[in-house]
Amino acid sequence: MRTFPIAFMFVMCELTCMTIIEYRKNHAKLTLEEFARQLGLNSKGQMSEVERSGKCSVAIALAIEKHSAGRINAADLNADVAASRAGIAA
Repeated sequence: MRTFPIAFMFVMCELTCMTIIEYRKNHAKLTLEEFARQLGLNSKGQMSEVERSGKCSVAIALAIEKHSAGRINAADLNADVAASRAGIAA
């Protein structure tokens, strides 16, 4: 069955891929301010910018990945993390 691998990838993404907003609201059940504080950000405005842009520092990307137990991949949030994991000099 040729479609199985592709269908399987979509199912796996459904189980593991989500936006920061989806994770914060539906899984962590935290306000913007609470989530920002737990990640070490100084304000909910900073957290809002991360959610809106989908980009952040290495430290925050790794903190989000850890907080979400891998549901959110730090490499998707920061190019340096992605390059490091791919074995490419940043």
